[in-house]
Amino acid sequence: MNTTMKNQLLLGLAISVCCTNSWAASAVPDIKANQSDEPITINSTDNLSITISLNSNDQNDNADWWLMGNTPTGLFSYQELIGWQAGIVPMKQTALATLPQQEILNSTLAPGTYTLYFGFDNNVNAEIDMNHAIYDTVNIVSTAFTPSGVGLDTSLFFYSSLAEDISIQNCTLSDGTETTCYKITIAGYPSNHEVGPFCPKTTADTADDAGIWLDGNGVYDLTGEFILGLADLYNDSDWKLYDNDGNVNVTDTKEEFELAAVPDVDASLHNHCVEGRIEWLENGDPVPTTVLIPTTPVNGASATQANGNLGVTLNGVIIAHSAPVEAILSAHTIAAFDDCGGHINPFDGYHLHGARGCSEVGEVVDGETRIFAYALDGYAIHSPLDAAAELDACQGHTTDAHGYHYHAASVEKNAILSCFTGMTVESTTTPDGRDSDLAAVAEQLGVTEEALKAALGDPAQGAPDFAAAAKALGVTEAELVAALGNPPEGGMRPE
Repeated sequence: MNTTMKNQLLLGLAISVCCTNSWAASAVPDIKANQSDEPITINSTDNLSITISLNSNDQNDNADWWLMGNTPTGLFSYQELIGWQAGIVPMKQTALATLPQQEILNSTLAPGTYTLYFGFDNNVNAEIDMNHAIYDTVNIVSTAFTPSGVGLDTSLFFYSSLAEDISIQNCTLSDGTETTCYKITIAGYPSNHEVGPFCPKTTADTADDAGIWLDGNGVYDLTGEFILGLADLYNDSDWKLYDNDGNVNVTDTKEEFELAAVPDVDASLHNHCVEGRIEWLENGDPVPTTVLIPTTPVNGASATQANGNLGVTLNGVIIAHSAPVEAILSAHTIAAFDDCGGHINPFDGYHLHGARGCSEVGEVVDGETRIFAYALDGYAIHSPLDAAAELDACQGHTTDAHGYHYHAASVEKNAILSCFTGMTVESTTTPDGRDSDLAAVAEQLGVTEEALKAALGDPAQGAPDFAAAAKALGVTEAELVAALGNPPEGGMRPE
């Protein structure tokens, strides 16, 4: 379509009825949105019905029939027998005839402004001829669905759960929506409890002496009895995490921890219970993580898969995606969690995989559970409900008391959330597999986004040299890793 034709088309949207030929003056097209000729506003989750009809008033001249839409993503045409397609093509090229009302669209619309029009011209050449055209138009505004009573409440975060004050900055969501976001840097260590214990030390230890293990099917206390029964549990005689004196094989040095707390476990550390310590992290400190969360949640046209980090707890811990259980078990290892559902790895520090009620706040409403976190799309995450609860595919629902919110999956599922109902901040995958907003990372480090990209290198070339990148940027390796956030567990990490 050339520019002149497009300009004529857009000009024609302002014309509800025009004619220059008497043959067409008595033929009347009509298009309605939800049976209305007036402009309408709908919610992006509401179905929209578009109907068309034509009263030919006995006119039967040949014509180009047009059914078109000017949308936020461009111009679309409806072609009989084919349906909607991008570009400008006639609906059909036939003689005018009375068309009883028929529905040509019934669906939701992504947020934005739409103008749909239906008509004809008598210059049968498959091109829009505004000098011989009759059109009827209808306008629709689709607004993003944002339930009442939702949005992040910064006052709920525990004292000392944050590494710096929460601020607000401009951000871009995954669909291109420009909005504002909270910039939240969590401390990386729970502000209301100590971490651990993790692994049992002997086969005589009880549940009070150690943490838990979860594998997608069950939650297990890491008792000595559990360690003794691993071969039977997983039907594999190669399991033996203990010596002949009943001592459990545990990663008890930083070097062993770093060799075992990775997907490709060093062979010398097979048949070990893997646990980390904060003092084994770089500089012996927790790993802060910065996230951007929309100040007001905005739903997309459909749910999006939750990969990478999922959210932040109110006591200052990152919520990670599912632990790589298959890789862990294939090395005959147990990556122990503490009773709160968290554990430590060498570069992410302490992070959460299961909701055990350790950061809940607020009162319990009848039939509900308490909030303990916020997802990266801005919706609250509450503790698990019982299996009979009616939740959507992303484990969310709307209540009068809390608006729309999620409920964490039961702990044994090894996945606090599976998808996002709302849109998250547009992210750029860094070369080590981290999903980070590079503009925000650059701002945090006090460098330009271009310098950051240059230092990290081409993602296609694999993981960057973090030490070299940090040196080029004039920051420490720990500062760079912390600013980039957590890579997907099982993804590439700095050596």
